[in-house]
Amino acid sequence: MKWLKYFPALLKLRDAVTLYQQEQQTDKVPKILHRRVFGAFIIAVGTAIAVYTGVDFNADFWNGITDNVEALVGAGLALYGAVMHIVGWFKKDRS
Repeated sequence: MKWLKYFPALLKLRDAVTLYQQEQQTDKVPKILHRRVFGAFIIAVGTAIAVYTGVDFNADFWNGITDNVEALVGAGLALYGAVMHIVGWFKKDRS
């Protein structure tokens, strides 16, 4: 569970893989520390929250945005995960 301390770096869109490799002196890195995997995980969590809370993009949703904090959090997590996934895709090593 040493990899949990690298989550703040992932949340800041930093390269947690390199940090892990430098500190642990190993080339083997847990898959969850890769930006694309973590981004996909965040997308799944955000989407599950959005579906569970019943996000419905109609006029009532936009008028009552302050009443739908759970839906906003779920959608925000899904968007953040998508951005993280895209950043990981473009910054991966292209050997």
